[in-house]
Amino acid sequence: MGDDDEKCREIHRRVDGFVETCMAGREDWSALSEFPTDVWQGLGEHGLLGLSLPEAFGGSSGNYRTLAAAARRLNERGGVMGVTLTWLCHCMNARLHLLRRGTSEQHAQWLPKLASGETTLTIAISEPGVGAHPKHLKTTARLDGGDYVLNGEKSYLTNGPLAGLFIVLAITGEQDGRKQFSAILVERDAPGFTQTPGIEIDFLKPSPHCGIELRDCRVPAANLLGQAGNAMEEISIPMRVIEDALGTSAKAGALAAQLRMLGQPPTDDAMADFGNLLAQADALGVVEDGLVAALDDNANEDEGDPSGLTLRTAGFRELAKHLNAGIAAYLKTHDVSVSDKFRTLHRDVDKSLGIAASVHRIQAAKRAAKFFQPRERP
Repeated sequence: MGDDDEKCREIHRRVDGFVETCMAGREDWSALSEFPTDVWQGLGEHGLLGLSLPEAFGGSSGNYRTLAAAARRLNERGGVMGVTLTWLCHCMNARLHLLRRGTSEQHAQWLPKLASGETTLTIAISEPGVGAHPKHLKTTARLDGGDYVLNGEKSYLTNGPLAGLFIVLAITGEQDGRKQFSAILVERDAPGFTQTPGIEIDFLKPSPHCGIELRDCRVPAANLLGQAGNAMEEISIPMRVIEDALGTSAKAGALAAQLRMLGQPPTDDAMADFGNLLAQADALGVVEDGLVAALDDNANEDEGDPSGLTLRTAGFRELAKHLNAGIAAYLKTHDVSVSDKFRTLHRDVDKSLGIAASVHRIQAAKRAAKFFQPRERP
């Protein structure tokens, strides 16, 4: 047995222990408006919150494959996408942003707290009414002596209500008519910081969201994360690519969970149709493995789209939509009854695959246009 196999077994043991201890027998997930404190504590107690952080800070020194294996297992065995989303955002933000861009002082202050679950962090880019488009963002941060003073509002902060630390993207300058953004660490107790309700979301519960308001919010200049004026390139663009690629593991696990919940097919015809669904799920697993492997194999995480992940992730998304629709058709064709938990999970998969649908269609049209462009002959 290789080291990778043993690591995967250990991850599965941790996830299974968490699910059995903190999730089994609980049926109220879709009605929860807040993330349960005991569930968050359970993630920490089972060593899942520091999976991708260095051992020196209380973590397990895992990579993206480690996170992917845990995300898939957590959805497959737990069957609650909102729990997995909260956990995965915590782990990804800690590794991708704070570990990679933070100073040694920032590491020492925050990474042990993130690994233990004492707190979490969230990233604040989107703003009310305009989303995350750089052209429309208005939040500013100006230097005043040894401090940054921030003003503006942010919305749709996943894990915001749980967070003690916020990575805020704010305008810190302008060059050639283009806004320059910097990432600044803002603690919850900073003067001028207020949490706001944010957008009400009716799926992926109990993953919590909120907004924040910053009014002359003053933080030390040492809270700058990464290079000043370069946050879009350092933070936002890589995050979108890696978040989408890593999220395929959670979706693959959620689809596998649905198949596990369906039980024995009632007829020979149903057995054959179910076998076809299994084949599609296996194929999706191969695509997901390749996407995550590309994340770890890419030596330079600063690249906007390592190994063409955006295109491959789009392919996974379309195949996953087809499988989720196939599961719905299977239920209808063979008159299969399902639990409320199954219905919630199926809906969450459907809704999550439809996020940013208009953006995905624009990207698809661009891919098609590029495909049909005249090509030079060799």
